[in-house]
Amino acid sequence: MKNIRHIFFDLDHTLWDFDRNSSETLLELYDVFHLSVYIPDVKDFIAVYCEINHRLWKEYALGEISKAELRHTRFRSAFGHFNVPHNDGLSEEFGAEYMRLCPLKPHLIPGAKEVLQSFRHRFKLHIITNGFMEIQEQKLQSSGITDYFDLVLCSEEVGFNKPHPEIFRRALKLVAGTPAESLMVGDTFEADITGAKGVGMKAILFNPEKTFVDQEVDQIHRLMELIERFP
Repeated sequence: MKNIRHIFFDLDHTLWDFDRNSSETLLELYDVFHLSVYIPDVKDFIAVYCEINHRLWKEYALGEISKAELRHTRFRSAFGHFNVPHNDGLSEEFGAEYMRLCPLKPHLIPGAKEVLQSFRHRFKLHIITNGFMEIQEQKLQSSGITDYFDLVLCSEEVGFNKPHPEIFRRALKLVAGTPAESLMVGDTFEADITGAKGVGMKAILFNPEKTFVDQEVDQIHRLMELIERFP
């Protein structure tokens, strides 16, 4: 990839290790809220929550549900799956604590810090995320990577979620970049890859699980492969 000046990253699941940070938080709150009384196996609880959360984030990206609906529904649905009593009050309290604690977790995807350190003086680095502004800023600070980025653009600021072209166009405008000199790196084919290519940017799918993609796409399975692409 020649002539790249700007590299845009997704944050969750691409740089910030959402799965690890979220699981640690859920484990802690499982004990704090004594959920073992109703849900004997914490792994079952985490698995159910992750499935529900993943589905709701897809719906949010498509504009089918609001930020408030996502936050209200995910724990309510997870507790409902296990028939936990006093669901409404418990899910609100649990959700608030989750939102407070999870962004404070520091864990990054393996290789993230090395890639950012390698690239920081060679490219302009930015983030485009569908995550919520106040939460994403905390994640960047907690993981110690805030200073690597010239622009952090959240979909809330634009009014459109990835893959809508407007969020990519806004990002390019804000950094005075062109599609031809810009690269998007993200873990979601539809939101990150399709969205970026839709405005003429280059794109690389971060696919650590080697999930089958039924379209031809440039992809990596380890973040450190990015350094190999730009020796």
